[in-house]
Amino acid sequence: AADLSSGPQSKNRRARPSFAR
Repeated sequence: AADLSSGPQSKNRRARPSFAR
């Protein structure tokens, strides 16, 4: 669920969501 809100980057880095980069 977090990947949808974080964005496409989350798919590339599941360990690091875009909001926490």
